[in-house]
Amino acid sequence: MQKVTAADLDHDHDKIKELLGMPHFGGYTASRCSECGATANVTGGAGWFCPCGNFNLLPWYQRIFPLDEPTYGPPRATIERAIAEFQDEKTST
Repeated sequence: MQKVTAADLDHDHDKIKELLGMPHFGGYTASRCSECGATANVTGGAGWFCPCGNFNLLPWYQRIFPLDEPTYGPPRATIERAIAEFQDEKTST
């Protein structure tokens, strides 16, 4: 089983901007761990490992807006600030 810590999921402003520059980055979506109930803002993909050890699937048809204050992952405000700054930098060059 893959061991994930809270720090692995808690992306800061700079990490979010780095991910935004990747060509196939799927954005962030809110999710809830089906084992422990923790909430998380995670990057889009097939699923994510919670620090409790559970793997949670992320169906493509269930993308939802990031949460304001998740248990794990960056808060929505941090994601929005990084996106705005990333877009400003792209348009100013």
